[in-house]
Amino acid sequence: MNESQKKLWQEFHYLNIILKDRQRGFSTLIAMIILDTCLFNMNQSCGIIDITLDDAMLKVAKIKFAYDHLPDDLKKERPLVTDSKGTLEWAHNSSVQAGTSHRGGTLQILHISEFGKISSRNPEKAREIRTGALNTLAPGQHVFIESTAEGRQGEFFEYCETARRLQDEKLPLTELDFKFFFYGWWMDGNENEINPDGVDIPPDKLKYFEELEEQLGIRINNRKRAWYCKKSAQQKGDMLREFPATPEEAFDASIEGAYLARILSGMRKDGKITRVPHDPECPVNTAWDFGVNDHMSIWLHQYVGLQHRLIGYLSG
Repeated sequence: MNESQKKLWQEFHYLNIILKDRQRGFSTLIAMIILDTCLFNMNQSCGIIDITLDDAMLKVAKIKFAYDHLPDDLKKERPLVTDSKGTLEWAHNSSVQAGTSHRGGTLQILHISEFGKISSRNPEKAREIRTGALNTLAPGQHVFIESTAEGRQGEFFEYCETARRLQDEKLPLTELDFKFFFYGWWMDGNENEINPDGVDIPPDKLKYFEELEEQLGIRINNRKRAWYCKKSAQQKGDMLREFPATPEEAFDASIEGAYLARILSGMRKDGKITRVPHDPECPVNTAWDFGVNDHMSIWLHQYVGLQHRLIGYLSG
């Protein structure tokens, strides 16, 4: 186990909601919890929900892979009787099934992956999961909801905010309360680290690290700083969403339009958004947006030397 997996393994509650960055290995850990439950207990039903059926079936495939590599004697004691279309069932009547929702029957463990994306892209599906799948579990059973953020709205955001409030107020959790887990890029172990030799730390990133250290009371080592700079160059405007440092950063970064806002802010600092004159020696190009039941918009553009200049805007 890596450090993040150990923390979840040692601290998980009945209902768990996990806001995370990428590649923490939680899906693998939850898959092993499901396998352990199914192998060593009779009459256990488990479900895995993901944004697509193929994604859910891949998580069941992890369970099958681990089962296939168990000692032969154990597999003889716990033989599979069904291995088909995202369903595994053992002879002692324990099973796990993949899907994009779940309704009917009673589950002992439910894993919902990428619930943030589901909530953002398909609110009706998220509602179906809430009213269907989550109601198949009696108090005392286990739910693991894990996802990256997708904006400050929807079922996933609301569950996270409720669980965070309980955590911040240090209120005791009942069997029907979600426990909040957050895993940011700077946390735990050496997963997000590279050799810092030769890695340039730009001034804006240096300021970001210093502000994080002051805000969170932490120290970010050079290996993590180097990793962040290289990963950020790769991920560009999606970095704060895919690899957030705090819950606020995760949800704010994923708001539609925030990506362009950060780009425009950087352009203003670099003096790229300013007043540029019309050059009478160069032709003026126009780009038209013919609105339907809306304003028509026209941008005026010139190519001057090596510069693209947007010199005017008309609407009406």
